[in-house]
Amino acid sequence: MSAKLNASHVPYREWGAVYSVGMGSRKVIMALGALAALSVATGGCRLGGSMSTETALNQLRAENAALKEKAARAEGEAAELRAKLEGSRKEIATLPVCTRIEIGDLSGPSKDGTTVDLLVKTLDGRGRFVPVAAEISAGVTKGPLRALRFDADQVREMYRAGVMGTYYLVQFPASRWAPGDVITVEVKDLVTGKKHEADWKLEK
Repeated sequence: MSAKLNASHVPYREWGAVYSVGMGSRKVIMALGALAALSVATGGCRLGGSMSTETALNQLRAENAALKEKAARAEGEAAELRAKLEGSRKEIATLPVCTRIEIGDLSGPSKDGTTVDLLVKTLDGRGRFVPVAAEISAGVTKGPLRALRFDADQVREMYRAGVMGTYYLVQFPASRWAPGDVITVEVKDLVTGKKHEADWKLEK
């Protein structure tokens, strides 16, 4: 006797029952799939099994912002270089240059006592602050330790402008200094080749 089954061998009611079971299984599978998707959405999708989508997006945003800042800085420096190359000697000759330096009256030990903050002002012939491409050294005049030296890139990062005026902030380690010591600051202008000095001593 043949065991094959087809629609002609199944009564109408029984065939309907088979069809219903098949459709029910498909509905169950679809429901389970929807439930799994919902649990992923509500639980927070995770990448690589360890990082959530939100964390990954935040990280990408931070990296993107850092890259934009780096690109903007590079473009600014390139524009600066182009301006220098395009300028004529006559125009460059009219630019103000540093003729002397002063150490601001607000200089002194930092609030936490770890440094002596020196407000170094580079002044032109009219006594006005002028930015410089320079190297700076600072040391106790009669101290046994060698003076600290800062290259042009470091000096550029020392630039400050605010309620206390415009200056270069030289932070001298407090461990190298004692009340009564004289700190000598030297600024070597890399454009003119000239050196400028100023002394600082804490006034009681």
